[in-house]
Amino acid sequence: MHPADTAHPVLPNRPGVTGGNDAPSLLELRGVTRSYRTGGWFAPRQVREVLRGVDLTVREGGCTGVVGPSGAGKSTLCRIALGLERPDGGEVRFMGRAWGRDTRHGLGKDRRHVQVVFQNSVNAVNPRLTVERIIGEPLENFTTLDRRQRRARAGELLEQVRLSPALLDRLPHRLSGGQLQRVCIARALAPRPRLILLDEALSSLDMLVQARILDLLTELRRATGTAYLFVTHDVRLIPLFCDEAAVLTEGRVAPVDMHAQGHACARQAPHQAAFDALRAAILPAMPAMPADAPL
Repeated sequence: MHPADTAHPVLPNRPGVTGGNDAPSLLELRGVTRSYRTGGWFAPRQVREVLRGVDLTVREGGCTGVVGPSGAGKSTLCRIALGLERPDGGEVRFMGRAWGRDTRHGLGKDRRHVQVVFQNSVNAVNPRLTVERIIGEPLENFTTLDRRQRRARAGELLEQVRLSPALLDRLPHRLSGGQLQRVCIARALAPRPRLILLDEALSSLDMLVQARILDLLTELRRATGTAYLFVTHDVRLIPLFCDEAAVLTEGRVAPVDMHAQGHACARQAPHQAAFDALRAAILPAMPAMPADAPL
């Protein structure tokens, strides 16, 4: 760690930590509800329930997957997990403290510990900024590193995501989709977060690139101890990447057995049947990625 990077208190990442059911909780949602009002001048006002008593846990060093179809409430869940929206009811706790937009409840202090990688890497970056400045944004916001130190750290982060520091001066349009998404991952890693939210982070990539990015994220989790909340509609990716999983349907979330197969649907819980139906509906299966294949 750079000496200047200690200006803000940070819990050190724990290399080699992989989540398990006995690992301590990092992010907890308990009984979270969220509704939106619709209608207006010429339409009747209605209240639409998006989340209904959601319980979800991400453990230290672990990876929790949330899978669900479009409109299930995944985007709302992400905003609440990031602290960008406050739930109508229930509780959100991060590192044992209340989590929300009010800095008195710890958001300002803990913001650096939660980062996000979005689905569309092109829209997630400023097209006029170089790779160095894109990765350097959180370093400028959360550390006291000077410009020379930030550039050096950005180069280290590029190497960490298997990119050359020679890309530091490139603009986003000169990178491939896979390269740009790895730049976004490097940016998320920059402030040494405890948790990274992956919001459909692989959906815009082809299957071969998805496989390489999954391998990269798995290696980074083992090396840094960073936990992931992996939100996706693609159920194929969940067993490949996650320790625990839940299905989100009609605003409700429930844990599922990722490896249970061959059970009669009539004997399954509705959420398990929905998970298995999603898995069976998506073809083809994820291909294996040769270790020496270019990205």
